[in-house]
Amino acid sequence: MFYRHFAVENALVHFVIQNSGAGDIKSLTLRPTSPEQLGDVAGTNATLLHDTIILNLFADLGRSSDADIKSKRQLRHIDFTALHLPTFKIYSNNRGRLINLDFESSLYITVMVIALCFTYKQLENAVGSLFLDKSLMHCLANLTGDNSFRLWAAAAPGEHLHIPLDPADYLHRHILIHEYAYYQLQQLQRQQ
Repeated sequence: MFYRHFAVENALVHFVIQNSGAGDIKSLTLRPTSPEQLGDVAGTNATLLHDTIILNLFADLGRSSDADIKSKRQLRHIDFTALHLPTFKIYSNNRGRLINLDFESSLYITVMVIALCFTYKQLENAVGSLFLDKSLMHCLANLTGDNSFRLWAAAAPGEHLHIPLDPADYLHRHILIHEYAYYQLQQLQRQQ
């Protein structure tokens, strides 16, 4: 689920870039296909790279002289190629695993590991990236003209930065919001 989330969020970022009209924005591609690729992507931790990509998207959109994320595009002119995801390697047996956990327990362990292994600045960026879901959903709504993205933006964490009482719950909502957006864009692509 984690490496799928990294690929889905990366697809949404590239979708916004491709449809914003900004030829001066380039983004890194983060599409791990197996658990082994979560630790190191071209010399960088995948989680840190994931957070950096979404933070840089909005910084780059703000600096771009060409970006237009406020205007609706005609459906026939929207580029959906960023939505293609790689084939993920899923382990179907329990061999090689120390323990098997449910998704919620995995989220809490992930949050604990991040808290123990990241620097304060890296933690700040990780928490900060969760608060960009609203902005991303508004970009998607503006570009596609589909206001249902704004409904999901309301489910995103609040607009002020703080350490949430339940960071695993925020992480879970973050993943679900991106899955919804990805699915909704696929539905729009079918209408094209």
